[in-house]
Amino acid sequence: MHAFLVFLQQNPYILLFAVVGLSVWVGRWTIQGYGLGPVASAITIGCAVATWGAANGVEFTLDTFTKSLFYYLFMYGVGLRVGPSFINSLKGDGLKFVFLATLSSLLGLGIVVLGARWLVLPVGAAGGILAGSQTMSAAIGSAEQAITSGVVPIPPGSTAADATAMIALSYGLTYIWGTVGIILICKYLPRWWRVDARQAAQDYEREHGVPNVDDAGLSGYRPFDLRAYRVVHPDTVGQSIAQFRARFPQYQIENVERGKHLLGADPALVLQHGDVVALGGSLVALTDHMGSIGPEVPDARALN
Repeated sequence: MHAFLVFLQQNPYILLFAVVGLSVWVGRWTIQGYGLGPVASAITIGCAVATWGAANGVEFTLDTFTKSLFYYLFMYGVGLRVGPSFINSLKGDGLKFVFLATLSSLLGLGIVVLGARWLVLPVGAAGGILAGSQTMSAAIGSAEQAITSGVVPIPPGSTAADATAMIALSYGLTYIWGTVGIILICKYLPRWWRVDARQAAQDYEREHGVPNVDDAGLSGYRPFDLRAYRVVHPDTVGQSIAQFRARFPQYQIENVERGKHLLGADPALVLQHGDVVALGGSLVALTDHMGSIGPEVPDARALN
């Protein structure tokens, strides 16, 4: 077992991608609808592997370039995903949510700073707790840079590596609560305050003009349609458009395509075998007499 840990120590990239792969796999597990997800799973598995190695006298490390590269890629992905949503949220009621986000960030920062000073936590713990409790991974890079640049003084008997390790440890311990805890709070806090969250959500929908999320104004249903059919049915071949309308008054032939020519929809025009007709009508009528002309064809030219 020790030899395997030494192998992982000597090949940190194998360890890195092994942890990522396990995290994606474990992140898919759910218990009664609750799951850690890939991010929290990565932190949990990473802490477990690091603890396993430390218990056997093996320390896993990554070079600074690799850590910085993946950190910048992570920040790029966050900005790419969140940026457009943030700009769009500034419209309408978005300013309320921006104020709420600003207030919660300031409260989180203040509580962490005061708590770290009151409990006399080691250097680096505050940065990790802030990043984990707020699920704000960007704070990890800021805290590490503050330590390595000398902005945060290192007390005697401690090193920058110890402070950086404390950031990772406190982040790993608090991130899971920052992810799962907020879900539990949102689920059970309304009950503690005796608020009917379901009714409040319905009131919000009515107030903002969305009576039902299942019918939010966007539907693929169209009461009338225009479709293209190839004339092959013997009862239709040889009939004029006027005669066809007499049989099926609920339909309207808008165009006839014969070969490479568009012939229009003159009432005296006689339909021939192989013609493509653009047939309009209600959706109910179009589905009631399917096959009375022939098969439907994807002919965009006839529908133009």
